[in-house]
Amino acid sequence: MQPVDMPAATAHQRPKLLLALLDIPAVFAGPLTVIIIGLFVENLIFRAIERNTVQKWGTQS
Repeated sequence: MQPVDMPAATAHQRPKLLLALLDIPAVFAGPLTVIIIGLFVENLIFRAIERNTVQKWGTQS
């Protein structure tokens, strides 16, 4: 099977591509969302698992 060559972006497609890359609110929203989810998981889920493990095995953290 022969590889398919993708055509280069035409002149009217380039500005749309640049605008998508420069969508600053979306660029910041992604990492911010990951940070918030990470803090939620760390503070609620992992802390409960750690507390139960320490109680079960009688160790100090």
